[in-house]
Amino acid sequence: MEPIVLSIGSERRFFDFISRLNEKDRIALISHSDLDGMASLKVASKVVNASFTKFVDYFDVNEKLVNDLRSNKINKVIFMDISLEKKEIITEIESFAE
Repeated sequence: MEPIVLSIGSERRFFDFISRLNEKDRIALISHSDLDGMASLKVASKVVNASFTKFVDYFDVNEKLVNDLRSNKINKVIFMDISLEKKEIITEIESFAE
């Protein structure tokens, strides 16, 4: 049986996003709170100079997270190792951050 592969965005879109980051950006790295999520954030933090890092579980992707990002003046967000299923939360984050 052929595996099902779901993809959001593309490698090109990711590389374009990363290449536009600069020292003025307030970047958040947010990753799942399991072991591979922790490893993902650790690796990403070696490449991206984050202003804000947070480990989350699925129930943590909520209004409190939105408020934390907004109060920290985050304008760029990188989610790793977690499925984002609450479209209204993502839409709210997109109102002030890329």
